[in-house]
Order: sequence, then structure tokens, then C-alpha cells
Amino acid sequence: MLTKKEIAEQSYKINRYYSEKGLTKRYSKKDFSTFIRRKELNCKIKDKKVIAFTVIKKYPSIPERVNLGVIAVRPYYRKKGYGKKILQSLFENFRGKNVILNVNSKNTHAVNFYKKNGFRVIRIRKDENDFIMQKSLVEIKRTRNSDGSTVWEVMG
Repeated sequence: MLTKKEIAEQSYKINRYYSEKGLTKRYSKKDFSTFIRRKELNCKIKDKKVIAFTVIKKYPSIPERVNLGVIAVRPYYRKKGYGKKILQSLFENFRGKNVILNVNSKNTHAVNFYKKNGFRVIRIRKDENDFIMQKSLVEIKRTRNSDGSTVWEVMG
């Protein structure tokens, strides 16, 4: 079992690897300790190693929205389905919400990964070369009334 300090340290190292390549925002070790304390860091651990993590922020003022701050997979474990698994877990936990994220538009691997998993570009921030992407986890069910009129029901 890893300690919170070890999880923060390993997550920081994975984040540093990608941020040095200009692919993601760089967070400090203190940031990762804060994410753990606030229950915003979600990790996939295998053989006492953090192999993938997400940082998820919820905003009380916007309850229908969840912000995916970052998702990262240890380089050796990429292309093995861990990113998809961690996203699927996120989707199950946040049904009825809209998941929003920022991604560097030059990070084509990440952009394609998110598109493949149902995200779409909703805005382009040219000043930061970012795409803002969204995936709605709101389910809408169409039914008919006895008079034949259509009724749309939001499922949560």
C-alpha cells in the first residue's frame, strides 16, 4: 500500500515528464498533496506504482459540471487501456454531469484520445493554444404520451 506522500510524489513525477514535453500544465508536489487532501486525485495503482491518474475538480456553484484537470498515464503503460479505464470510471461516477477539460491543441495524441472517448471541441483558446472539450454524461430518454406527443426526460 502506498502512502499519500508516495502517491503525491509518483503523480508529480508523471506530470513533470509530460509538462517538460509541453503537453500538459505542470503541477507542484504541494499541488498533488492538496489534490489528495481535497479528494480530487484519482489513481490507478499497480505493483506499488501509480500508473495513471486524473485530477477532477467539482464546483459547487456549477453542480452540473465536472472539470477534468489532467489525466496522465506513466509512459511505459500507455496504449494498454489504462487511460480509457480511468475515464470510464470517471464517467460512471459522474452520470448526469458535463465533463469539461482543456487540452493543448498541439498534443494530438491527447486530442484524439479524448475524441475517441466521446469528447468534442466546444471552444478554441488561441491565446493558450488550447481546445476546451466537453462530454455530456446526461442521458435523455424520448417517450410518447398517450396522445402521441413526444416527451423528453432527462435521466440522471
